Amino acid sequence: MRVLIADDRPKWMQKEDRVMACMSQCHLFKKCSSRIGTECKKLGGSEIPKIRGGSVGKEKPRNRKGKARRI
Repeated sequence: MRVLIADDRPKWMQKEDRVMACMSQCHLFKKCSSRIGTECKKLGGSEIPKIRGGSVGKEKPRNRKGKARRI
């Protein structure tokens, strides 16, 4: 026997639930551009999220104002 659960709520409510699932359970929420909720691979689903951000090599340089440059 198969049970089908129909979600008859408005689209904005369904989207809000997906975003809240990401916000409360995922540590990459601020860097994620997909925010697909429980379908996300990080939350046990099958969809791979799109994460914004650069590589490790693109970090800001450290402050060197106090050091003299030797030639």
